[in-house]
Amino acid sequence: MKESLTHRGFWIIGWRGVSAVSAALASFCLLGDCRGQGTIRITFEGPAYPGGPQPQPPGTYSSMFEYGESGILFTVPHHPYSLLLIGSGLSGDPDNGTAYLATFLNTTVVATFPSGTQCGLASVDAVELSLGGILHVVGYRHDGTTVTNDFLPWVGQSFHTLQFSSGFVDLDRVDVSGGWAFDNLVVGIPEPRAGVLTLLGMLTTLRWLRPEMKRRSFNRSSG
Repeated sequence: MKESLTHRGFWIIGWRGVSAVSAALASFCLLGDCRGQGTIRITFEGPAYPGGPQPQPPGTYSSMFEYGESGILFTVPHHPYSLLLIGSGLSGDPDNGTAYLATFLNTTVVATFPSGTQCGLASVDAVELSLGGILHVVGYRHDGTTVTNDFLPWVGQSFHTLQFSSGFVDLDRVDVSGGWAFDNLVVGIPEPRAGVLTLLGMLTTLRWLRPEMKRRSFNRSSG
C-alpha cells in the first residue's frame, strides 16, 4: 500500500512555508521591489547643537561643525564650523520668516542619508549669498553613477523654489556648492507599500498561531 498527500479544494501551507514567504517578501522590500515613495521636509529650524534653542532665535545665528535633521546629516569637509543656522530677520541677510541653513563661499556642503537608505531630492528653497555664483548640485547614486543640476543665481535676496531633475533618486550622498542659503528641502524616502505591509502582517500572525486542526486529506492507493 502507498500513501500520498493531496488536497481537496484548499491549499495546505506548512508553517515553515509561511516563514519562507514572509522572509521572501521582506527581502523584496529591502531590495526596493516593494517600495513606494514618501517625502519629508527638512526645515532647518534647529537646534544647532544638542540642547540649543529651537527654532534658531530671530536675529541670531549659530556656526556648526555639522547639522542633522530627520536622519539626514549635513557637513562641510575640511572647513569646520562653516555651516550656519540663521534665524529670521538677521540684518543684511535674506529673510523668509523662518530659520535656514547657509554656508560660506568656496565650500561644499555634503548631505548623507541614514545608513542603508537611498533617498531622492525633489526641491529646495534657495538664495545666493556672498556672490556664490552657480549653484552646483551633484548626486551620487547607489549604482555608482552621478547626476548633476546647475542653477543660475538671480537678482535680489528672495528665496526661490528650485526643482531637481527626475534623476535625483536612489542617492547615497549629495554635494552642494557653498555660498548659498537653503530652506525647506523636500526629500523622497522609500517606504513599503501598504498592501505589502498588510500581507506581511497577516503572514506573521499566521506564523504564530497554533492551529487546533490541520486540514489534510489523504488519497490512499495501492502501489
